[in-house]
Amino acid sequence: LEQLHSYLKDAETGQRGYIITHDSIFLQPYLGARDKVNKSFITLRTLHKDNIVQQKNLDTLFNLINTRFAWMVIALKLSNSESKETGALKILLMNGKNTMDKIRSHINKMTKIEMRILDSREKQHADNLSFTPFTSLLVVLFSLMIFVFSFFKINKDRIELKNLNQQLLKRN
Repeated sequence: LEQLHSYLKDAETGQRGYIITHDSIFLQPYLGARDKVNKSFITLRTLHKDNIVQQKNLDTLFNLINTRFAWMVIALKLSNSESKETGALKILLMNGKNTMDKIRSHINKMTKIEMRILDSREKQHADNLSFTPFTSLLVVLFSLMIFVFSFFKINKDRIELKNLNQQLLKRN
């Protein structure tokens, strides 16, 4: 999620740099951002395939990001047009900023959900860790009991076999 947010900020920075300078070198982060965002979304979808709440949050986030990119495209076209409408450009940039604020808020919401899930899994893991030594000790004690029982049984059988062999020798 943070990486996705970083890609969006890179695209926004590149767009603004181009609008200010009209130097195409500033468009490089903007041009590569969409592919990076899509790859991040694929990864996030895979990671959240069994979490319905986060899947819905990803759908909302995807729509917000598409809106943000649409505002960027319109602002770039307007900045390249010959009629420099600074008022309209300012409105577009404000709409983009507002959309970015919504994206940031949504990412924070999703991150909080993930932190709660992480906390619950850490607690579960800690419970399992505290139970594991006790279980291991029981297994060792059980194994030791079987070993001792087997030793005495084998020793008893050996003595009995020795006695039977002596009786057999006497009869022979």
